[in-house]
Amino acid sequence: MKLMLIDTSSIVFAFSNKIDIFGIVEERLDSKPVITKGVIRELRKLSSRKSKEGKAAKLALAVLEKHKVETLDDNGPVDDFIVREASEKGLGACTNDIILKGRLRSRGIRALSASRSGVLR
Repeated sequence: MKLMLIDTSSIVFAFSNKIDIFGIVEERLDSKPVITKGVIRELRKLSSRKSKEGKAAKLALAVLEKHKVETLDDNGPVDDFIVREASEKGLGACTNDIILKGRLRSRGIRALSASRSGVLR
């Protein structure tokens, strides 16, 4: 089964729009969702905010604990790690960050974004 790196922006977007991004990656893409410890740090920081994104981050952290999504150790900035890891290991990535998506695609890496309809494009 292929691995699909999922970044913070996709997780927050998905949970803000009541989309099961982990289920979509597993079922529709036949891939295993993977996050980094940096993503967890970013979600924790966001979860302290009193906003739609903060609520989504709290929910995402609770779901991550229950589903035991594989977590990679990272070093340095999260986006840089995702680009490097995806490039070196031939992994796909899911991000709603336009800049990160561009960086990935410029290196020939499969980069998808979650839509409001629950489709990864």
